[in-house]
Amino acid sequence: YELIRPFGRSDLPEVPKYPENERKLPVLVNYKSTVQFTKILDDFQVKYKLLPKKYGGPTALKQFKAFISLPYQVSTMKLYENLAQGVVSLVPSPRFLRILMSQPQFDFTPSSTTQDLGINFWFKFIEFYNKDLKKFYYTFDSVEELKEILESVNFDAEGRGAKAKIFW
Repeated sequence: YELIRPFGRSDLPEVPKYPENERKLPVLVNYKSTVQFTKILDDFQVKYKLLPKKYGGPTALKQFKAFISLPYQVSTMKLYENLAQGVVSLVPSPRFLRILMSQPQFDFTPSSTTQDLGINFWFKFIEFYNKDLKKFYYTFDSVEELKEILESVNFDAEGRGAKAKIFW
């Protein structure tokens, strides 16, 4: 389909419809930090679907049970796009993200380019932890808690993603 953007016209391929058995899984997008996180998920036997880096945006993500998002910058457009489309998102708590980011394989910008300020300075600006937005997604403080949320929460019944869409 066509998409008109401020900088011109773009022909985007139609987002594929994923098989029903895959749609029951949480999904991650294949970024550098995500690959390392999938190794942790595998260790804890958490099932997931890994999408390629060019995955089709919120139209693709909302087909799945939930989207596991690892913040890699203080502000990302995908946060707002996903809220607007009602994507159910799961995000590590600030404490758990700090643990993940302390490992060299996890990227976080701008701390990677502004070493003098460090990651703790930038955490107060991460939009995922904004008090007005936190109510629209789930946070997990460990992989065990993530697994528990995925196994016990009926995301459709709770409607957190739908509430975000209405709010936005």
